Amino acid sequence: MLAHPQDFVPFLPSIEGEDGTGVGDSGIIGPREYARYCANIRDTAVWGGEPEILALSRAYAIPIHVVQSGQPPVVVHDPSGAPTTNNLKEQRAVRISYHRRMYGLGEVRILI
Repeated sequence: MLAHPQDFVPFLPSIEGEDGTGVGDSGIIGPREYARYCANIRDTAVWGGEPEILALSRAYAIPIHVVQSGQPPVVVHDPSGAPTTNNLKEQRAVRISYHRRMYGLGEVRILI
């Protein structure tokens, strides 16, 4: 995510302005806040979400399928951006099970 901020910044809202006084005028996360966000995801027990799953899919060049009880039942993150129709891609995919509010921890993803 640090190497490709342009791919993720538009999807992360600003929590505070660059000067630390509150939400910036644009509402988009600034460079320093983005660096702090990435450090928190990397160095703490903060839970990741869709941006982090996409980053992992791209970094390891493997599709990641998120299986959930909602709609759609499977969300596919493919590093190439192409639809997953190839059986080889299906066999190589990492599958994650998504459980909302399970065990009182909030949104839980468990590797299968």
